[in-house]
Amino acid sequence: LNIHMARSGIISGTITDTQGKPLQGVAVFAFREGNSTGKDTEMTMADTLAITDTAGHYVLDNDISPGKYAIVVPWIFSKGHVAGQAQVLVNITAGGGAETHAATIMLQRSNQITGKVVDENGNPVSNATVIAMPRDLWSSGASASLGNLSLYQFLTGGQTSATTGADGRFRLDGAIGNGQYAVYASFGNIIPADNSVIVNVQGAAGASTPDIILGFSGVVRITGQVVS
Repeated sequence: LNIHMARSGIISGTITDTQGKPLQGVAVFAFREGNSTGKDTEMTMADTLAITDTAGHYVLDNDISPGKYAIVVPWIFSKGHVAGQAQVLVNITAGGGAETHAATIMLQRSNQITGKVVDENGNPVSNATVIAMPRDLWSSGASASLGNLSLYQFLTGGQTSATTGADGRFRLDGAIGNGQYAVYASFGNIIPADNSVIVNVQGAAGASTPDIILGFSGVVRITGQVVS
């Protein structure tokens, strides 16, 4: 039995900040474009990964076959920057191993969203979890349906979370780009369906939300004492 293995193509490029400074230590992935259905295009992650060096350079050299790719720096591996990506067309010759240079990806430093979580009486709620995600990925209902997102959508979307302090205040300062974000709060299993707010973030100044109200009216409070 003879098995012929084609050599993988190579995609290389550079990651910088918006000032052109190379970014070291960020992760880079490749997603292969597939069939399009309506507005959605099937995106399959190639079995390859690179970490940028001191010059911000990366090389993806495994599982790269001919086709269109999105070169992605996910928000969770962008070191305080917004997710970024570039499109590249790989055209490998019969011998394989050809290198394709992708456009430089410039990552924007994260903006911030601040606000406060309160209960129905206006009292601050500490230790609540606050989540923000781009509005176009927001799913109406009790919460953002992250389970409905593809891996590509999740890694490029830019979700971020924070925990409120004793005064109920929070600051979201990771992976927040420009545009509209849906922000909502939860406390344990309490995720009110109507407590999300939409904010428009533009520039480093970020945005502040109106108070986010967590409703505890349907919660049963149990008190007691534990003895040995």
